[in-house]
Amino acid sequence: MKVERIALTLGGGACDTGGGDVNRVFWMVLAGPMASVAIGISSFAASVVFVVYLTLRGADASVIAENPHLWMWLVIFGVINLTLAVLNLFPFQPLDGGRLVHLGLSRFLDPDRARLIAGCVGLAFGVIWVPFMICMLTWGLFIPVLPNLHTHRRMIFGRDAGPAVLDIKPVLGPVQFLRPLP
Repeated sequence: MKVERIALTLGGGACDTGGGDVNRVFWMVLAGPMASVAIGISSFAASVVFVVYLTLRGADASVIAENPHLWMWLVIFGVINLTLAVLNLFPFQPLDGGRLVHLGLSRFLDPDRARLIAGCVGLAFGVIWVPFMICMLTWGLFIPVLPNLHTHRRMIFGRDAGPAVLDIKPVLGPVQFLRPLP
């Protein structure tokens, strides 16, 4: 699959493939959240292996609890990756979940109907997301993703959403466009 351009922001990134086979694009978009799930599960497994290793070497539970260096960081890394995977699957653009809803519907419905339904779902979740993000800020958590409500409105009224790379509205820093190597 040819990649035309990539956009990177502090909140994530996107890849513009210029269209192509819906099934191939669907699996490519799904690869991001699945990589986060795989890294999260691997981190949890590594923390368990580390604790079992310490136990087999004769360390009792108090030694492991008093020295939580490596296994604690492995667990935290796993939680962060699994959380990112769940958040990335929220069904609004520019997140992968919004692209997956649109691509998934495109596999079974005509393009106009799929765009309308994906736009409505994305707009509804986007409107719910903004107050949720404000609440998270009051709790000291910052999630640097704003839904692109304009894109969903365009989708509802029958206009193409355009490539995901053009829909990114970074909260932090500028968007950098990188061209692939020939």
